[in-house]
Amino acid sequence: MTNMCTHLKAWGLLGFMCSLILTACGNTPAIDMAIPTDVATTTDEDATIPAIPNERTASNDIPDAGGRLVIALSAEPDTLDLYKSSLSVSDTVGSHIGAALIAKDAEGQIVPYLAEEWDVSADGLTYTFIIKEGINFHDNTPLTTEDLAYSFNRARDPETASPVSGFFVKDLAMAEALDERTLQLTLNQPSFYFLNTLTVSDGYLMPISQRSIEETGDAFGRKPISVGPYMLKEWQTGDRIVLQRNPDFTWGPDFWGDNAPYIETIEYRIIPENATILAGLESGEVDVANVQGREAPRLEASGFQVFSASAQGPLYLNMNTSQPPFDDVLVRRAFSFAVDRHALIKIAANDAATPQYGPLSASQAGYWPGGEKQGYQFNLEQAKQTMIEAGYTLEADGTLTRDGTPFELILVFPAGGEVVARVAQVLQEQFKALGVQLELQQEESSTYYTNLNQGAYPLSITGISYPDATMLELMFHSEGSLNSAQVRDPELDELLKNISSTVDPQEQQEWANQTQQYIIEQAYFIPLWTAQSFTIINNRVNNVTFADPYMFLQSAHIAPE
Repeated sequence: MTNMCTHLKAWGLLGFMCSLILTACGNTPAIDMAIPTDVATTTDEDATIPAIPNERTASNDIPDAGGRLVIALSAEPDTLDLYKSSLSVSDTVGSHIGAALIAKDAEGQIVPYLAEEWDVSADGLTYTFIIKEGINFHDNTPLTTEDLAYSFNRARDPETASPVSGFFVKDLAMAEALDERTLQLTLNQPSFYFLNTLTVSDGYLMPISQRSIEETGDAFGRKPISVGPYMLKEWQTGDRIVLQRNPDFTWGPDFWGDNAPYIETIEYRIIPENATILAGLESGEVDVANVQGREAPRLEASGFQVFSASAQGPLYLNMNTSQPPFDDVLVRRAFSFAVDRHALIKIAANDAATPQYGPLSASQAGYWPGGEKQGYQFNLEQAKQTMIEAGYTLEADGTLTRDGTPFELILVFPAGGEVVARVAQVLQEQFKALGVQLELQQEESSTYYTNLNQGAYPLSITGISYPDATMLELMFHSEGSLNSAQVRDPELDELLKNISSTVDPQEQQEWANQTQQYIIEQAYFIPLWTAQSFTIINNRVNNVTFADPYMFLQSAHIAPE
């Protein structure tokens, strides 16, 4: 299932598997400090994006608060302490609980959120924010600038080992509370995307308090408290996560209005099986879900609302470049030539995707159109010839060998996704045509992601979603937190640094172009497709708003029975 950003104002960041198929995306973090039981409990046995109105449901009437919205997730968050997560499904839930300093309005302009105003120094190194008064945590303790400074510094602290939050603040030297309402963020170097990143940090940089972390410890990930429009009410492992409306939430961006959200509870139901999700939609037990492309026309004809969007990032084939055979650029290029994306999409995605040949998708800032031409087009004969150049022998029966040993590999992918299993099967046949024998291996999703980030797999299927070109730094910098390809390339490191540190837009795009060209030349990964996602919404849910590729619930409400 694709990453469905059921977000009041945000984004389903690079949580792994942000494509039509993978199970770790939601279909786009509490404290035991005398929390009232009606604010947040944990049940485990013992334990701005532009908002574009949906014309069919838009209304000038102010609805009453209430109702329950049930959203299907094909996978479960690993933690709701988003400072320690890299899964977008965690952000899908956690972004309702947290909030950001700034937001984007319907025109894409940066506007106040928790901060009522801000200033950037002439050298681009100092960001000063004046925080609104009267903001409270879910336990009714006040949010202070000390809390905000602690939150930012926790993200950059190596001991936190934050895979995404840490990347958000990779250029941050220090966060300081100058006084009761003034927060200062000082950077090590100018950052082209820094303000934009802050607009989508509701989850991964959710405001937290030091006392909460110290008193709760690791349990924070199961009982998060922040300042957002919803509060955690219940988490039943493997079944559901329930959020409750924060009735005191009045500090959202102006374009949200000065009211708390209307929907009383959001219930995320953990449903790994696509057939069960479809049955839930059709029975009315599920209100919102992502479905495969072939299901969308039928559901739309049945009266459901359908929202289609392109992913911000590719599904791709990951090669571990630190060990044979993929430490050889010729082998990486040969594998790239051997992939027939059009056939793959037709069989595995029911044509609900676009072939991708360059590192970035067209919907991502910094995209270089030249990547689609320079990227490796399907050419099986060229693939075979390149393997021969790499020192392999093409036997009479069509198999590749080296010193008499057949070329055999294991392709690893996460369990639970129907489409990703089909992707693996199609790739198995396509690489068989090259002379490579692939053994398919499914891993339980949480084990898979842990091993993937540690470079445990020689060949694997994964995906990523991110709004701009700094995604490439996450993936390919020597110290990138999502460098599952284990790339160690000083020349590429320098190119990646220039993307984020250059502040002139034209020069910055030139660096992005050069970087994408270099990644293609080195064949550091094999982008497969840009997914098309389909979000299905029950007609009883009114006033949902959309902006490709996001869905917003701030003004949504449930029609009375």
